Amino acid sequence: MKNRTLSLILLGSIFIIANTNLGYSQREIKSLNPPKSSISNQNNSELHSKTIAFSNEVYRDCPEYTTTDFLKEYSSQIFQVDIIKAPSTEGLTFPSLSTIPLRNKCNPDLIGEDENFDSANFNPLKYMFNYYTYTDQYFLVDNTNYVIHIAIKH
Repeated sequence: MKNRTLSLILLGSIFIIANTNLGYSQREIKSLNPPKSSISNQNNSELHSKTIAFSNEVYRDCPEYTTTDFLKEYSSQIFQVDIIKAPSTEGLTFPSLSTIPLRNKCNPDLIGEDENFDSANFNPLKYMFNYYTYTDQYFLVDNTNYVIHIAIKH
């Protein structure tokens, strides 16, 4: 009986931890209700074209990472990304995009976003985002009102 109770407590704790939103308050998340500029809202042909272009940029010197199997995974990752233009980012405590390392092993010339952020051409493959978490993730694009949202993988 004692082991069963401990097991239930442990499972409940795991459920609570897995469903927390990385410390983001519900107020912060609800403040991001404006329309999304989503990469994933594009049709399949556009998404496929962007996936090829984005992967070629990131894996320029490593063509072995641009095969069909890899492209399927990259498309899946790109599909998880939404770009939100918030009315204001004041008071939001999301991490900055500049804190995420670049995936520049196969392209040492890769550079991050600057103050001229272009949501239509944002390449999420350039960053070492974790696409396999149990919670949505949010990142502020430095010096802009844009927020990158990475949805959990279903």
